[in-house]
Parts: sequence; C-alpha cells; structure tokens
Amino acid sequence: MSHQIFNLQNQNNHKLSYQTWGPMNGKPVLYMHGFPGSHKQADFLSRFCEQNNIFLIAFDRPGYGETSRQLCDKQSLSQVAVQLLDYLKIQKVSLMGISGGAPSAWQFALDYPERTNRLGIVCGLAPFTGDFKRSFPTFHKVGLNIFSNLSDSVRSRILKSVIKKGQPKIKFQLFKKILNEADRKLFDRKDLVGMLMSSLTWARNQGSLGVEYDLQTYSKDWWGSRSVQVPTHIWHGENDRINPVGMAYQWKKIFPQVDLHIDPYEGHYSILVNKHPEIFKELTKDI
Repeated sequence: MSHQIFNLQNQNNHKLSYQTWGPMNGKPVLYMHGFPGSHKQADFLSRFCEQNNIFLIAFDRPGYGETSRQLCDKQSLSQVAVQLLDYLKIQKVSLMGISGGAPSAWQFALDYPERTNRLGIVCGLAPFTGDFKRSFPTFHKVGLNIFSNLSDSVRSRILKSVIKKGQPKIKFQLFKKILNEADRKLFDRKDLVGMLMSSLTWARNQGSLGVEYDLQTYSKDWWGSRSVQVPTHIWHGENDRINPVGMAYQWKKIFPQVDLHIDPYEGHYSILVNKHPEIFKELTKDI
C-alpha cells in the first residue's frame, strides 16, 4: 500500500502520513522510525509481513513527510497514535521502536499499557538524563547539550542550513566510516541504501521541521522515571557505534524484568536487518 493521509479529529488541517504492509487482519505491529527518517524505513519488511501474517503500521512523526509539524502542540504523540489505531480498528498493538523511534515507543507503552501487547526496542536511543548520559557517545552529548541551550529561532536557522546543504549520499559515506563491519556490509547493498535514501528524502519533505521536533524530544526527560507495565524486549548490537550498547544495559539495570537480547556481532543497522524474523516472532507470539 502507498502512503496514506489521516486527518486527525478536532485538529485544524493537521495531517498524519502513514503506511501499512501485510494483511489488515494480520498481527498488528506499530513501527516507530529512526532519526532522521520516515515510515519508508520499513519498506524492506514488506515481503516478510505478507508472508508471515504481520500487519505493520508506520507513521511519520511531526514535521517528517507530510505529517503536520503542529500535530502535537496540544496533544502527545501517543494520543495521535491511539487515534490512528482507532481509525484502523485496532484495539491492541505490539510496538517496535527503532533507534531514534525508541522514545516514541516507550512513551506509548507507558501512556497506554492497556493498548500494548509487547514493547520491542531495537538499537534504541535512551533518555538523555541521569546514568544514561554515560552511555551517550561524545557527538550525541555535544549535539544535545548545544541544542538544548539555543533559542528556538537560532536552532531553527542552524538546522535549516544543515538540512539544505546536507546530501543523503554524502551522509551515508560519512556514516560508513564509523560503523562496524556488520553495518558496513549493509551499506554495500544497493537495495538497502536505496531504501534509506528514499526515507531520508521523504523525511526532508518539510525541511528541518521533523529534525527540530525530534531533537526537542531527545533533549528532554521523556521517560520521567515511570515503570513499564508491559512485556518488554530490547535488541541491541554489541558493536553499535551510533547508540552504544550501554544504553540497553542501563535499561536492564532499571527494569530487571526486561528481556535483553544482545548480539555480539551486530551493529546499529544490521541488528534489525539480520534479526527481524526473531524480533517479529517475539513481539507477536501472544497475538
């Protein structure tokens, strides 16, 4: 299915762009895309979902794709997600938070445990607070500290300039230099690079608005020290050089009941590409 537009109730012209894959009567999984990105990151899972009775749903966060930047000015992203699920007539869903989409997945499970089957976090970004900060790489710490101390207007001007000048092909080449072997191998696959480039291009549809929204979220304490009440699984590559594995170990320290799946060979991108059959099996086994 091509992407769809959902007009939210009681919102003036505010839109949510989303896409689904697999049979509508399949096992529902809500996919929270990474940063910066869009729902198109899930395109490579299309055939798997069709063959395994998975109904995968992914939407663009505010400012990405065609989703209105003002979407969450008066409501949370979790509330927006619930409206979409109601529209699709889905009562409960399993969550898959990928990298920078992890905060959105955590927040939904914390806000609506009654609507959550299982929570799955894959190479997930942790909250930039407390002991979690020790796990953040230097480039994360510097970026978030600078961002949080700038005025809205200055942040906006800087991000607009970066987004305007940045080219996806150049970004991929720069990323490739810092990734581990498993991730670098993926960047040699034209199909996956094409998918990621398509996702980035769509994410830039409204310029820097999506990046601004996400960075505002990441620089706050979005967790709030709340307790998770749903079965939770965390998958992380031991060699993840974007979101270091220490983030996953810190969650396990806080929530001992969490099922932690650490792969000694996988990196940031490869963990989802290589382990998605295992991930989907775990997240949908009770549905």
